[in-house]
Amino acid sequence: MRAKVINMTLPGALLAKVDAAARAEGRSRSELLREAARRYVSEIHGSEKSSTPLLSRLRALAVKGPHLVASDIDRKLYGKRRSR
Repeated sequence: MRAKVINMTLPGALLAKVDAAARAEGRSRSELLREAARRYVSEIHGSEKSSTPLLSRLRALAVKGPHLVASDIDRKLYGKRRSR
């Protein structure tokens, strides 16, 4: 399939992070965004139909990042507070 040129608008702070990540990996901005789009489509939409509801919820939590603690994960997955 032939590549298409697109225009996109990103918040300045996000663009700065994209550029820093691209620089750190020795890639162009376009290469990094292509890879991000491929991964998003593959991971979020490609296998969603075959995954269990638990895996779908875990996948959604993963997008939030590493700042979640175990009790937050339990609450999101099971709807209750983890007892200590």
